[in-house]
Amino acid sequence: EVLTKFKAALSDVWNDSFDDYYLLRWLRARKFNLAKSETMLRNHLEFRKTWNADTIVEDYKPPEVLTKYYPTSTFGVDRDGHPLVWNCTGNMDFKGFHRAVTREQILRHVIFLNEQLTKIKKDLSKEAGREIETHTIVMDLENLSYQRHYYWPAIKMFQESLALFENNYPERTKHIFVIKAPKVFPVAFNLMKPFLDENTKQKVKVFGRDWQEQLQKYIDPDNIPAYYGGNRNASDPQCSDYLCLGGDIPPEYYMINLTETS
Repeated sequence: EVLTKFKAALSDVWNDSFDDYYLLRWLRARKFNLAKSETMLRNHLEFRKTWNADTIVEDYKPPEVLTKYYPTSTFGVDRDGHPLVWNCTGNMDFKGFHRAVTREQILRHVIFLNEQLTKIKKDLSKEAGREIETHTIVMDLENLSYQRHYYWPAIKMFQESLALFENNYPERTKHIFVIKAPKVFPVAFNLMKPFLDENTKQKVKVFGRDWQEQLQKYIDPDNIPAYYGGNRNASDPQCSDYLCLGGDIPPEYYMINLTETS
């Protein structure tokens, strides 16, 4: 009944992408509150126009510094066939990104990655003959430290990226597996919590020293890079062809030939 009412409320903006799976994600994100779900979805449609999200996968060309140092990579599937996102946040150079790219460039890149991931899910759904709505994130926090990451201008940029994800790509995350978390992790997590939906928080699992064994419960070793104890691309343990580990951004990237575009 709620779904039927939701469809009727959206009649003026209806398009072919509004299947039941899609609409239910927005309803779940707002606990089936019809008015709040409608507002959220309408805001998202405006967001798509503002950022040209419908064509960003084809049209966007990331700045080299983001291609080389933004430590998020999508490849492989978990044991249920859902795509894997490998996020090496611990190696992210917060200060470097704040000096090398604009707020808009970071947000555009985040949108691109999420739209690319949406396309991957659609392709996997067609191959599997079933709906694959969610993805699994493996978040590597090795090298996370107060000295390296507590830089407030960059933290605010990262928080805005999280808010963008929660407001525009709801109910898309299946698991968030945190590995190699240092003692500072609870402090860092508390900075992010206000920008995470309650459902997302419940999906976070922090693995201890047996993280390799724990990962393999959810992911076949053939889909785990050799860098993380799996079988994939053992000849190149860092799997550099498809795994971006981040690292310090060289000063030559600091705002050289980088201008904020609309």
